Amino acid sequence: MIFLLQFVERAIPDHVFLLAVLFVMVLLVQYCDNNMPEFPLLERLLSISRLLFTLNNLNPIKVKNVYNNQYLTIESKISFNKSLNSLDVKESVFYTECLVNNFQKNINLKINDWKNKLNDYNSDEIIIWGSGSKCVSFITTLKINSLVKAVIDINPYRHGYYLPSIGHKIVNPEYLIDNKPELLLIMNSIYEKEIKDMVKNMGISTNIISLN
Repeated sequence: MIFLLQFVERAIPDHVFLLAVLFVMVLLVQYCDNNMPEFPLLERLLSISRLLFTLNNLNPIKVKNVYNNQYLTIESKISFNKSLNSLDVKESVFYTECLVNNFQKNINLKINDWKNKLNDYNSDEIIIWGSGSKCVSFITTLKINSLVKAVIDINPYRHGYYLPSIGHKIVNPEYLIDNKPELLLIMNSIYEKEIKDMVKNMGISTNIISLN
């Protein structure tokens, strides 16, 4: 891992590499967290980020999950001392190896779990709330394009447009009034209560599931 970091560090801008690697590591940690309780989440993130930031003249002092654990924030101080503590390096490599080794198993379990949840629904019986990249990834990963009738988004500037590569039309929430789905699938659980209240105020009763 250290060899790879040093090689890529010379090949592309430091900040681009740093952000890309941190993003991948956060995804790995989130998928593996339930199966690796012996390694507390923030401790692993701090260990990994300490190594990456040190290579980029930053000294991490605090790592936090925010926005319902959907975003990672890191506080750091500028430091031009790139001397790496051997313990930090060993810990970071060890945690990374654990995450990588468990990733494939955990992602497959998560995919199969969602396939089982949606197995009883037929063509055009699902409407998705939230038209961001998570929606596109969810549909393409599970291969449920035929099950989805439309995609709702509260942002009026998206209405009338279509999801990239999939083609589902993005509609406003009032679409539900004349197109009640068998399942309303919410892409971001942080808005679950707000969306449920909107649906209830429309006089619509349907099955609602949110990603978490």
